[in-house]
Amino acid sequence: EGFRLSAVAFALLSFCLPARADLTRIQSIEVRAGWNAVYLEVDPLDSNPATLFSGLPIEIVATYWSRLTPVESVSNPADAPWKQEGWGVWYAPARPDAVATSLHAIQGRRAYLIQASRDVTWSVSGSVTVQPLRWQTDSYNLIGFSVDPQSPPTFESFFAGSPAHRGQRCFRLVEGLWTLVRDPSGTRLRAGE
Repeated sequence: EGFRLSAVAFALLSFCLPARADLTRIQSIEVRAGWNAVYLEVDPLDSNPATLFSGLPIEIVATYWSRLTPVESVSNPADAPWKQEGWGVWYAPARPDAVATSLHAIQGRRAYLIQASRDVTWSVSGSVTVQPLRWQTDSYNLIGFSVDPQSPPTFESFFAGSPAHRGQRCFRLVEGLWTLVRDPSGTRLRAGE
Protein backbone atom coordinates (compact mmCIF):
# COMPACT_ATOMS: atom_id res chain seq x y z
CA GLU A 1 0.00 0.00 0.00
CA GLY A 2 2.93 2.36 0.70
CA PHE A 3 4.21 1.61 -2.80
CA ARG A 4 0.84 2.54 -4.31
CA LEU A 5 0.76 5.88 -2.45
CA SER A 6 4.32 6.63 -3.57
CA ALA A 7 3.45 5.78 -7.17
CA VAL A 8 0.35 8.00 -7.05
CA ALA A 9 2.32 10.87 -5.49
CA PHE A 10 5.05 10.47 -8.15
CA ALA A 11 2.45 10.44 -10.94
CA LEU A 12 0.77 13.58 -9.57
CA LEU A 13 4.10 15.33 -9.11
CA SER A 14 5.20 14.37 -12.62
CA PHE A 15 1.92 15.65 -14.05
CA CYS A 16 2.09 18.97 -12.18
CA LEU A 17 5.72 19.81 -12.89
CA PRO A 18 6.65 20.97 -16.38
CA ALA A 19 9.37 19.16 -18.27
CA ARG A 20 12.81 20.76 -18.28
CA ALA A 21 12.46 21.57 -21.97
CA ASP A 22 9.58 23.90 -21.09
CA LEU A 23 11.86 25.96 -18.85
CA THR A 24 14.47 26.79 -21.48
CA ARG A 25 14.39 28.69 -24.73
CA ILE A 26 16.72 30.21 -27.26
CA GLN A 27 16.82 33.98 -27.53
CA SER A 28 18.22 35.33 -30.78
CA ILE A 29 19.39 38.92 -30.84
CA GLU A 30 20.45 40.86 -33.92
CA VAL A 31 23.70 42.62 -33.06
CA ARG A 32 24.79 45.27 -35.54
CA ALA A 33 28.33 46.47 -36.22
CA GLY A 34 29.15 49.16 -33.67
CA TRP A 35 27.45 49.67 -30.33
CA ASN A 36 24.21 47.90 -29.35
CA ALA A 37 21.94 48.10 -26.32
CA VAL A 38 20.83 44.51 -25.68
CA TYR A 39 18.41 43.05 -23.16
CA LEU A 40 19.02 39.40 -22.36
CA GLU A 41 15.78 37.76 -21.25
CA VAL A 42 17.16 34.26 -20.61
CA ASP A 43 19.64 33.18 -17.97
CA PRO A 44 22.35 31.45 -20.05
CA LEU A 45 22.98 27.76 -19.42
CA ASP A 46 26.69 28.63 -19.58
CA SER A 47 27.32 32.12 -18.20
CA ASN A 48 31.02 32.34 -19.15
CA PRO A 49 31.42 35.30 -21.56
CA ALA A 50 34.36 33.65 -23.34
CA THR A 51 32.09 30.70 -24.17
CA LEU A 52 29.01 32.77 -25.02
CA PHE A 53 30.89 35.05 -27.43
CA SER A 54 33.34 32.48 -28.83
CA GLY A 55 33.62 32.77 -32.60
CA LEU A 56 31.46 35.91 -32.70
CA PRO A 57 32.69 39.36 -33.78
CA ILE A 58 31.87 40.77 -30.34
CA GLU A 59 34.68 42.90 -28.91
CA ILE A 60 33.33 44.49 -25.71
CA VAL A 61 30.37 43.73 -23.43
CA ALA A 62 29.52 46.03 -20.52
CA THR A 63 26.75 46.19 -17.95
CA TYR A 64 25.90 48.68 -15.25
CA TRP A 65 25.40 47.42 -11.71
CA SER A 66 23.04 50.01 -10.23
CA ARG A 67 24.10 51.56 -6.99
CA LEU A 68 22.28 53.52 -4.37
CA THR A 69 23.58 56.85 -5.63
CA PRO A 70 22.38 58.44 -8.87
CA VAL A 71 24.57 58.35 -11.97
CA GLU A 72 24.49 60.81 -14.82
CA SER A 73 23.52 59.57 -18.25
CA VAL A 74 25.88 57.98 -20.72
CA SER A 75 25.71 59.78 -24.05
CA ASN A 76 28.23 57.73 -26.01
CA PRO A 77 29.36 54.15 -25.21
CA ALA A 78 32.60 54.82 -27.10
CA ASP A 79 33.58 57.14 -24.23
CA ALA A 80 34.09 53.95 -22.15
CA PRO A 81 31.81 54.73 -19.19
CA TRP A 82 32.55 51.24 -17.79
CA LYS A 83 35.93 52.50 -16.61
CA GLN A 84 33.99 54.25 -13.85
CA GLU A 85 32.70 52.66 -10.67
CA GLY A 86 29.57 50.53 -10.99
CA TRP A 87 30.33 48.88 -14.35
CA GLY A 88 31.40 45.38 -15.31
CA VAL A 89 33.12 44.86 -18.66
CA TRP A 90 34.31 41.90 -20.73
CA TYR A 91 36.88 42.30 -23.49
CA ALA A 92 37.42 39.69 -26.20
CA PRO A 93 40.51 37.60 -25.33
CA ALA A 94 42.44 38.79 -28.42
CA ARG A 95 42.21 42.44 -27.34
CA PRO A 96 45.17 43.98 -25.50
CA ASP A 97 42.82 45.32 -22.79
CA ALA A 98 41.42 41.83 -22.07
CA VAL A 99 43.43 41.79 -18.82
CA ALA A 100 41.09 44.52 -17.52
CA THR A 101 38.00 42.26 -17.78
CA SER A 102 35.78 42.60 -14.72
CA LEU A 103 32.62 40.92 -16.03
CA HIS A 104 33.00 37.18 -15.52
CA ALA A 105 29.40 36.00 -15.92
CA ILE A 106 26.57 36.98 -18.25
CA GLN A 107 23.23 36.96 -16.45
CA GLY A 108 19.71 36.96 -17.75
CA ARG A 109 17.16 39.72 -17.13
CA ARG A 110 19.95 42.26 -17.60
CA ALA A 111 20.82 44.91 -20.14
CA TYR A 112 24.23 45.07 -21.82
CA LEU A 113 26.11 47.41 -24.11
CA ILE A 114 27.73 45.28 -26.82
CA GLN A 115 30.29 46.40 -29.38
CA ALA A 116 30.60 44.22 -32.47
CA SER A 117 32.98 44.53 -35.41
CA ARG A 118 30.29 43.31 -37.84
CA ASP A 119 26.62 42.31 -37.90
CA VAL A 120 25.82 38.98 -36.27
CA THR A 121 22.94 37.06 -34.70
CA TRP A 122 23.74 36.13 -31.11
CA SER A 123 21.72 33.10 -29.97
CA VAL A 124 21.64 32.23 -26.29
CA SER A 125 20.12 29.10 -24.75
CA GLY A 126 18.91 29.61 -21.25
CA SER A 127 16.26 29.35 -18.64
CA VAL A 128 13.46 31.82 -18.42
CA THR A 129 13.55 33.68 -15.14
CA VAL A 130 11.45 36.34 -13.50
CA GLN A 131 13.18 39.03 -11.51
CA PRO A 132 11.85 42.39 -10.34
CA LEU A 133 13.45 45.45 -11.90
CA ARG A 134 15.46 47.74 -9.65
CA TRP A 135 14.86 51.24 -10.92
CA GLN A 136 17.05 54.07 -9.62
CA THR A 137 15.17 57.38 -9.68
CA ASP A 138 16.88 60.46 -11.11
CA SER A 139 19.69 58.30 -12.42
CA TYR A 140 20.99 56.42 -15.44
CA ASN A 141 19.19 53.09 -15.74
CA LEU A 142 20.37 50.51 -18.26
CA ILE A 143 17.24 48.37 -18.37
CA GLY A 144 15.37 46.34 -20.95
CA PHE A 145 11.87 44.96 -20.94
CA SER A 146 10.31 41.72 -22.08
CA VAL A 147 7.88 42.59 -24.84
CA ASP A 148 6.02 40.60 -27.46
CA PRO A 149 8.27 40.70 -30.55
CA GLN A 150 5.25 40.31 -32.86
CA SER A 151 3.22 43.14 -31.32
CA PRO A 152 5.41 45.36 -29.14
CA PRO A 153 3.83 48.31 -27.32
CA THR A 154 4.73 51.93 -27.93
CA PHE A 155 6.84 53.65 -25.27
CA GLU A 156 3.81 55.70 -24.24
CA SER A 157 1.47 52.72 -23.86
CA PHE A 158 4.11 50.62 -22.08
CA PHE A 159 4.70 53.24 -19.38
CA ALA A 160 1.07 54.46 -19.18
CA GLY A 161 0.32 52.25 -16.18
CA SER A 162 3.17 53.65 -14.10
CA PRO A 163 2.61 57.19 -12.81
CA ALA A 164 6.31 57.44 -11.91
CA HIS A 165 7.40 56.69 -15.49
CA ARG A 166 4.52 58.11 -17.53
CA GLY A 167 5.67 61.07 -19.61
CA GLN A 168 9.34 60.67 -18.71
CA ARG A 169 12.06 60.87 -21.35
CA CYS A 170 13.29 57.59 -22.86
CA PHE A 171 16.38 57.02 -24.96
CA ARG A 172 17.40 54.42 -27.51
CA LEU A 173 20.93 53.61 -28.70
CA VAL A 174 21.11 54.69 -32.37
CA GLU A 175 24.39 54.39 -34.27
CA GLY A 176 26.39 54.41 -31.05
CA LEU A 177 24.68 57.41 -29.42
CA TRP A 178 21.82 57.56 -26.95
CA THR A 179 19.03 59.31 -28.79
CA LEU A 180 15.85 60.75 -27.31
CA VAL A 181 12.69 58.93 -28.35
CA ARG A 182 10.88 61.96 -29.80
CA ASP A 183 7.54 60.27 -30.55
CA PRO A 184 6.75 57.94 -27.62
CA SER A 185 3.18 57.45 -28.85
CA GLY A 186 4.36 56.18 -32.25
CA THR A 187 7.69 54.50 -31.40
CA ARG A 188 7.61 50.85 -30.39
CA LEU A 189 9.86 49.05 -27.94
CA ARG A 190 11.90 46.20 -29.46
CA ALA A 191 12.28 42.75 -27.96
CA GLY A 192 15.88 42.13 -26.91
CA GLU A 193 16.78 45.84 -26.84
